[in-house]
Amino acid sequence: MRYYETLFIISSDYKQDKISYLIDSVEKQVKKLDANILTTNDWGKRKLAYRIDGEKYGNYVLIKVETENSDYVSELESWMKYTEGILSYLTVRLDEQAVEKENQ
Repeated sequence: MRYYETLFIISSDYKQDKISYLIDSVEKQVKKLDANILTTNDWGKRKLAYRIDGEKYGNYVLIKVETENSDYVSELESWMKYTEGILSYLTVRLDEQAVEKENQ
């Protein structure tokens, strides 16, 4: 089993209902890729380190998943690249030990 976490930033122009809809869309896409969602954390609106598409702020969301799909990262990031409202994203693979320590 492989563990990943994806941090993505949603446009600050979006209202809460549209942010929730976009988070649900990402979760559906993750499930389509045969991944099990461990946690989803909406960090809320924060100032960006640098402007992205002219925006100073963004809504940060962190999703942690487990999957056997070896193409998970490329498929998810390819989908996010063309999803309107997602300004930026980053997926990293986690060690199994780190995931177990978080759950304790």
